[in-house]
Amino acid sequence: FVGGDLIGIPGSTCGEGDIFLQTVPADDPICDTFRSASSLCGCEIPEDACYLCSDGSRVPDDKKKQLLLPEVNALLLIPGIPAIISTCDFLEAVLFGNAILNSQKCLKYQREYFEQCGCPIP
Repeated sequence: FVGGDLIGIPGSTCGEGDIFLQTVPADDPICDTFRSASSLCGCEIPEDACYLCSDGSRVPDDKKKQLLLPEVNALLLIPGIPAIISTCDFLEAVLFGNAILNSQKCLKYQREYFEQCGCPIP
């Protein structure tokens, strides 16, 4: 990870995440969470990734830090990962790493959170 903030983990930076991950076994589920949200730290977004905004645009800057309802967390996206604070930016990053464009999971989150996260009306 390089630079940036891990928005879903309050007070954490990508540098702190990198140091922390050096102490975690590679097969630990927390590694999956960090990998899935790696776009927050400047890693490339997969070509077939699911964008939270159905038109393919990113979550608008003024909505990136928007807190989502408590039931929206990595637990819903990656079974076995403990709940963390979710923002629109973090949800989108997790979708990039865990949902393929036009998949059922992708469409579900686009439908449920496009308005709250400031996406254009589909």
